[in-house]
Amino acid sequence: MTDFGNLALVQLILLAVQGAIYFFCQYAAKHPHYVGGALEEKIPFIPAFIFLYLSWFPLLIGAPFLYALYSASSCAEYLGAIVAMIAICIVVYLVYPTIIERPEPPESRGLVRFLVASTYSVDRKSVNCIPSIHCTVSFLNIYFAFACLNMPLILKLVMLVWCLGICASTLLVKQHAIIDIVWAAVLTAACIPISIFLLSDPVLRLICR
Repeated sequence: MTDFGNLALVQLILLAVQGAIYFFCQYAAKHPHYVGGALEEKIPFIPAFIFLYLSWFPLLIGAPFLYALYSASSCAEYLGAIVAMIAICIVVYLVYPTIIERPEPPESRGLVRFLVASTYSVDRKSVNCIPSIHCTVSFLNIYFAFACLNMPLILKLVMLVWCLGICASTLLVKQHAIIDIVWAAVLTAACIPISIFLLSDPVLRLICR
């Protein structure tokens, strides 16, 4: 049985480590390579998608608890995949940092402009594009939602639509290029077996009574 106190502690540690590593890599990155091109220029900038883009944060925080309600092993495998993702991303971000050019936030005042401007300000160097963590986490959630046999189908479908929307939002608010999403899919495919065969058992022991 899942111990939700232990799960909350493990999740808190992972979130802290992921955030620290991400911003460390942002400031440690030297001579980033530009991504994006003619294809990205044809994708419209739709600031309203910032709401879907930011909905990734509740997904990141809440997903392990959702899986734990239905399957402790699915929760452990998901968290193991997140650990693998963090480890791989820090190497990629330091060895091959990437950057994307972004448009100016919308000129009109209001919540949308505030959220877009705030997101651009926090992520001010716009590096660490490849692979997209937003998309990697989204792809992992699609996989583990459908792999979690006890989860109701309606929740699986909600997760599918939500996560695909988040991936689309990364393009529509100009936080990522298409190549970032492609490599996120590759990273997802690597993290799943790493977790299942190497990391899930230790994580399961941490989150279960």
